[in-house]
Amino acid sequence: MQIFWAKIKPYLIVFGFIAVVLGLGFLIYWFFFAPTGAPVNENVNGRGQFPVSGENRNTPTIDNRNGLPNSNEVGRENENINFEANLNVGIIQQVPTAVSIAPALGGGATSDGGFVYYDKNTDKFYKTEDSGLRKALSDQEFPDAENVIISPGADKAIVQFPDGSNIAYDFNKQQQYTLPKEGKDFSFNSSGDQIAYKFMADDPESRYLVSSGFDGSDFKLIEPLGYEDRDVQVNWSPTGQVAALFRKGIDADRQEVYFIGTQGENFRSMITPGRDFKGEWSPQGDRLLFSVYTPEADYKPTLWIVEAQGDRIGFNRKDLGVQTWVDKCTFDDGGTTAYCAVPRELPRGSGLVRELADKVPDDLYKIDLRTGFKTQVQGVVGRFTADKVFLSDDEKTLYYTDKKTGFAYKVKL
Repeated sequence: MQIFWAKIKPYLIVFGFIAVVLGLGFLIYWFFFAPTGAPVNENVNGRGQFPVSGENRNTPTIDNRNGLPNSNEVGRENENINFEANLNVGIIQQVPTAVSIAPALGGGATSDGGFVYYDKNTDKFYKTEDSGLRKALSDQEFPDAENVIISPGADKAIVQFPDGSNIAYDFNKQQQYTLPKEGKDFSFNSSGDQIAYKFMADDPESRYLVSSGFDGSDFKLIEPLGYEDRDVQVNWSPTGQVAALFRKGIDADRQEVYFIGTQGENFRSMITPGRDFKGEWSPQGDRLLFSVYTPEADYKPTLWIVEAQGDRIGFNRKDLGVQTWVDKCTFDDGGTTAYCAVPRELPRGSGLVRELADKVPDDLYKIDLRTGFKTQVQGVVGRFTADKVFLSDDEKTLYYTDKKTGFAYKVKL
C-alpha cells in the first residue's frame, strides 16, 4: 500500500495544484469580470407599461460617450453642455444656474422665461435664461439664507435665516418686509399676494395656522395647532378655499385627511390607503395628487390621484401604479397629466426613511391622470436623482433639478 501511495502521490499533487489554479481563476472572473444582475433590454415601447419593484426596468442601453454625465462630469457653473441618449429622441441640457436654493420657473419678474433662484455664492437672487445670461433681480444681499420660498409668479420670495428671522421681498417694488420669527412652513396663494404659515409660539396653546398679506399685514388666525403641527401641510389651494391639509392616523395602514379652510369652512375629509400623506393640488384645485407608503408596497411611497373639492372630496381615488413621492411631480396646465421623476428601484422602507433613496437614479415619466397610462420620457436615462420637476408654460420643455449637484437641466418633449 505504501508503494502504491508513493507512486500516485506526485499525480495527486499535480491534480491538486491544477484544481486550485482553476478555482482561483473562476473566483477572479466571478468577482471582477462576470456580468451582474439581469440583462438590460432595449425598450420604452410607448405602450405605457410601467415596471414594478423587482422587475427588469427595460431601460434603453446608452453609449457612455453620449449619455448623461456621471457625477464627476457635472457641476461646472455656467457651462451649457448637451447630452444626447442613443435613442436620439430627447436632449438633456444643463441650465446655467449656480448651486442654488429653491429654483423656480419664470413668470412675473421673469416673464421672458428662465429660472429664478438664490445663489449661495453671492447671496443674491437671479434669473437665468437658456442662453446662459443671468441678471440679478435685486442688488439686495441675503447672507446665509437657509430656506427660500418663491411665489407662483416668481416675483416675490420669503427668505428664512438660521437665527429664525424671516423676511419677505418684492422684486418688482424692490422692497423688504419683516415677518414674525415664529413663522414656519410658508405657502403662497395662487396670486402671490397672501401667505399662510404656522405661527409656532413657545406655548403650544398659542400655536396657530395663520394667514396674512405678503407683507405681514392683515394677520388672521385660522386654526389652532397645539402639538400637531408636524401633521399639518400648509398648502394653499388654487381656489383659495383651503389653506392646509391635516392628516390624522386611523390605524397602522390608513390616515384621515382634513381640509382646513381659510374662512373656517367645514369641508369633507377623506381616507388615504397608507400613511405619511403628502399632497399637491392640480392647477384647477379640484384634485389632489398624493403619495403614501403601505406595507403592501414594502413601505415604499406610492402615487395616487383623487377628487378634492366640495362634496366630491375623496371620490374617484386611483392608484397610479407609480412608486415615487408627490413632490417629485408636476402637472400640465390642464391638470390631466403629471410628469414625475421615478426612482428606478426604491429600497424597502424608503417611505419611512427617505434618505435611503438619496442616491437612487430616477427616470422621467409622463402619466395620464385620467387613465393611468404611463410612458417614459424617451432619450432620458436615469443617471440623476431629481429634487424638483418643472414644466414650461408651452409644455414643450421639462426641467428638473439634480439633488446632488443643485444644477437644473431641461429636456425637450
